[in-house]
Amino acid sequence: MIIVLNTFLPAALEIGQALKDYLWKLTGRPVYCIESRECCDTKPPLRIQSSQWKKLMNRSSNLIRFGNRQAIKPIIILSQIGIDPDTIQRLRRQLMPLDPESYAFWVQDASDQQNSAQHRHLSTQGDCGLLVQTRDQAQPTAVAVQIADLLFEKINLQQYSPDWVRLFEHEKEILEKQLRQTLSATHAVPRQDCCIEHIGSTAIPGLDAKSIIDIMLGLPVFRQWQACLEPLYDCGYHFMDYPENKDRRFFRKGIPRQFHLHLVACKGQEWLDHLDFRSALAGDPELRQNYQQLKRSLAQSHSRSRDSYGRSKGNFIRRSLADWRAKQSARPAS
Repeated sequence: MIIVLNTFLPAALEIGQALKDYLWKLTGRPVYCIESRECCDTKPPLRIQSSQWKKLMNRSSNLIRFGNRQAIKPIIILSQIGIDPDTIQRLRRQLMPLDPESYAFWVQDASDQQNSAQHRHLSTQGDCGLLVQTRDQAQPTAVAVQIADLLFEKINLQQYSPDWVRLFEHEKEILEKQLRQTLSATHAVPRQDCCIEHIGSTAIPGLDAKSIIDIMLGLPVFRQWQACLEPLYDCGYHFMDYPENKDRRFFRKGIPRQFHLHLVACKGQEWLDHLDFRSALAGDPELRQNYQQLKRSLAQSHSRSRDSYGRSKGNFIRRSLADWRAKQSARPAS
């Protein structure tokens, strides 16, 4: 696990150390904290220079490889490394072959309006870290606990609720209004060409779910996705840049999280996969029951790892999609 900790608070070093100590006690895994001063000769920069980058990559890679050889995946905290989205994206992509699980957090004083404006500005360019606000820098352990709670949110499945559909419809109205105002004004993406769908388990009556509404936003041209960063940020969504997402961009809203938004190409393969799997579950009670049982089992075995929980459902989803599409193809044309 890679954690990018962006904070230039006076208590930044104490927060990094507190997070290291807390995660070690929580997980039992080796935890290493690399501070910017170990790789840079100046104060924490907005962008790391090439000579400093090599030091950072070597130190991080060596620690990950050492942990992997011991069959215990380490946790690497990169503290005050560089706050611009390009740096974080580059770092994640270079370390992904060694450890694909990475997260970024932007920690700031809740009363610091200037820092909030900087976070908004950088967030409209990419992922500079999920905003974590503190009101007491003298309590670094409290900040560490807040970050750890975000990293290891417990997976709680709940019985299906009709409220989930109403929550989606209300959020859809908010998104359409914001997209209409912003995208139409900039002419970046014609608003009428955007598609919004309710996907995931909360869209299937009778299916248990995490009570997080999954929304799929389809664009006519996927490469225009960055035009959506600002309007989505203003709707409360934070972009999380996962390197493995090639044809999809992921956003979350709320602490604790309330909505997931998946930005894809409208009518593209990701779009079709989500809608077809929704149709497969809605139309097949046996498949729905099998998926329910799998989710309950994984919620027990991976209760504190959303990454493992999500990945473990992959084979079932791919197999179910293939079977459903084969049946659809075998049906005689009407």
